[in-house]
Amino acid sequence: MLQVAEAEALEEGTRHLAIEFVVTLAEARERAPGMMRKLPQFVRKLFGVLMNLLLDIEDDPAWHGAEDEEEDAGETSNYGFGQECLDRLSISLGGNTIVPVASELLPTYLSAPEWEKHHAALIALAQIAEGCSKVPLLAVVLLLFTRLLGMCFWCFLAFLFEAFVFLCIVRMNVRM
Repeated sequence: MLQVAEAEALEEGTRHLAIEFVVTLAEARERAPGMMRKLPQFVRKLFGVLMNLLLDIEDDPAWHGAEDEEEDAGETSNYGFGQECLDRLSISLGGNTIVPVASELLPTYLSAPEWEKHHAALIALAQIAEGCSKVPLLAVVLLLFTRLLGMCFWCFLAFLFEAFVFLCIVRMNVRM
């Protein structure tokens, strides 16, 4: 299935179904406990496929005038699907599995000259924040903060907001 997800020559819907299957398998803890965690190369490849989906974004002029974070100017179905799947994958596998993979791939995206890759790295970090809330992400955040460019700054602020909300929720649950 991962080969189908990686095949850019296939139709978008076919690739989405393959990714959905694999992410759903990762979420099936009762039926396949820890199976995905035991395959680090598989998780790395899947994370890479999802990161590539985040690159499918256009620099829409409406984006620069966006008044609201909910405005999705320039976003494609690949982009939205990639966000959703990164979130689900990080929650299902947890920070101990996702953070090593993310810390390996995100610097590569940040060192690229294209703004889309910087944007994808920041969005990925925001999406995996909930699933990685018990693992310190400070080192990765500091690395990203030093490389911010233009509109990627807003993505970074979105990440900080998400991380703050999830950390507050985790601390409130611990105190209860």
